[in-house]
Amino acid sequence: MSFFPKNNFFYLGMSQPLPFQAMLEAAPIQILKMSGFHDPSSDFPHRHEFYMLYWTVSGSGAHSIDFSPFEMRPGRLFFLHQNQVHQVAQYPENGWMVLFNMMCFREFLKMNPKQEQNGLFDNFNNIPYVDLDDQLIITLNNIAALLVQELSTGINMDIAQNYLSILLLHAGQKYLAQNKFSISGLDTEIVRGLKVLIEANFRSKRTSSFYAAELGQSPRKLNELTFRTMGVSVQDIINQRLLAEIEAALVGSNISVKQLAYDLGFTDQPHLTTFFKKHRAETPVAFKNRYLPPHNYTTKAASS
Repeated sequence: MSFFPKNNFFYLGMSQPLPFQAMLEAAPIQILKMSGFHDPSSDFPHRHEFYMLYWTVSGSGAHSIDFSPFEMRPGRLFFLHQNQVHQVAQYPENGWMVLFNMMCFREFLKMNPKQEQNGLFDNFNNIPYVDLDDQLIITLNNIAALLVQELSTGINMDIAQNYLSILLLHAGQKYLAQNKFSISGLDTEIVRGLKVLIEANFRSKRTSSFYAAELGQSPRKLNELTFRTMGVSVQDIINQRLLAEIEAALVGSNISVKQLAYDLGFTDQPHLTTFFKKHRAETPVAFKNRYLPPHNYTTKAASS
């Protein structure tokens, strides 16, 4: 069952690219309580110019990340990368949202290099959340309160950065404890290199043999590595990145499926349609129509 009934969406004209949501203030780190919070720009698909860590304290809600629906429930913590597609259908009763810029995230990775492209912080992760135990919920809530106090009394970036890093490290370590797939040693560099190569080449290079050759690995060994560390094949990773790009383009622009097929290196429109339907069980047009307003719907952007 979908978390997103059609009348819960807030629509903009589909001829525009997906809008980017900026941080609410100029400060590099911001923290907010979900209680009573509502940002109309979150009602429709958008991308973030920032990273976000957020967890529910009470009540339940629903949102999507890269068009995949997720439930927000007490104790469930999500990590959202910069540039990911996000949409909120319903906020929970209360919780915490921590927003921070790229420099803050890089500082965290500098202090904790084993967390880079690993577990919760993996760009290709399709499980972007971790369920916290009662003690860890108390710990994170206490750190959040300290961060609020620090930011409200004149920001000391060293202290604020350390509070943020502690929050991220707790979440990252809990994720690795709950999920069996993690990366260490030489595997880290190979998998990270694979992800960088896929991000740079997925529009034109979509075979695992290409990436294996670039990394000096055999296709079999590279697939064994991704299965062991991520639970998926190299081809699965390529396909999911391509599908995310197709979905963002379909919803965020008025590009035709024919033009999109050309831009992404498919032989023709039926080739893209067959690929998309195989993985999403619906056609690109059907997917796009789920995010379009009905014919008698009046855009509410100006009145919100």
